[in-house]
Amino acid sequence: MPNPYNASNWYWIVAGSTTQVYASARVAYVPVNDATYVAWLATGNVPTKIASEQDLWDVLNAAGVALPSGKATSDAEKTRVINAVDRVVFQIAFNHENRIRALESKTPVTASQFITGVKALL
Repeated sequence: MPNPYNASNWYWIVAGSTTQVYASARVAYVPVNDATYVAWLATGNVPTKIASEQDLWDVLNAAGVALPSGKATSDAEKTRVINAVDRVVFQIAFNHENRIRALESKTPVTASQFITGVKALL
């Protein structure tokens, strides 16, 4: 019996590939002869076909599923990452930035300017 769709544990055929599928549970591509993938197919599951890797990242991002390292490229994903940061950690970092700026006799930054600077690092 097929599993219900679960974006965090699913397989995708990206751009019509016949040699590999993307496995969201492993946050990686696996060959089509991968034992876990073959077993998943044997239970009646069917991988989702998707036009491009970027489309896949968008789907996974919308579902809150982990993306491979370095794939957080869209502005929407960057915003999601910033919003996911614990507010206390943000306040500590923001406070320290302005304390350092005061020691260097520089103008303090606003929260908006600080967020923009963090986004630039992603």
